[in-house]
Order: sequence, then structure tokens, then C-alpha cells
Amino acid sequence: MSYYPKQAFRDVFALVSDPAKWCQGANCLTANSAPIRSPADVPAKWDALAALHRFCGSSWVTYFAREVMGVPPNQKADAESELREFNDTHTHAEVVELFRATGEREGWL
Repeated sequence: MSYYPKQAFRDVFALVSDPAKWCQGANCLTANSAPIRSPADVPAKWDALAALHRFCGSSWVTYFAREVMGVPPNQKADAESELREFNDTHTHAEVVELFRATGEREGWL
């Protein structure tokens, strides 16, 4: 594993594990918890899916959902839906634990 994927995952983990920077029910929110509506809006809170897209790109979203959550291969839309649903229906602690366990298993944390 090269430095970049390891560091990218650590950046995602740092963002998702901070309750002040994590959100549910939206990809991203402003610091005032308002939805992002224009390019002028600055994201300050991220759900798990948006955090992975921000730092790692869509291929990691698919990998994460497939390897960790068991979504069948080659179903990108389903992988994204599964990860978003997990983020939106589980507690912050459960989302952090999913990322922590994955990072430790893969040697990224």
C-alpha cells in the first residue's frame, strides 16, 4: 500500500471521527448545519460517503462498501446507497467503529 491511500484513509477517518465534522441526512453541510446550495457554500460537515469521495475518489467508495459491507461487485450505485444508508441509520460511534476496524485491518491506521 502506497503512502497516498494510507494517508487519504487517515484523512477520511479524522474527518468522520470528529462529531463536529460529521453529519447525517446530507452529503455535506455548512458550519451552521445548512445544506450546501451553491459553490460559495463551504462544507464543514461530511457524511461517510462524501468524506470518502473528497479524499479518496469513487473507486474507494466501491471498495469500502464491497469489502466492508458486503455489497456485490460492480454495483457502484448500490455500494454508494449502502454506505449512505449505514451512515444515516447508525450512530456516530457505529460509523467511527466501522472506519476504525477497517483501517486497523488494512493497516491504514
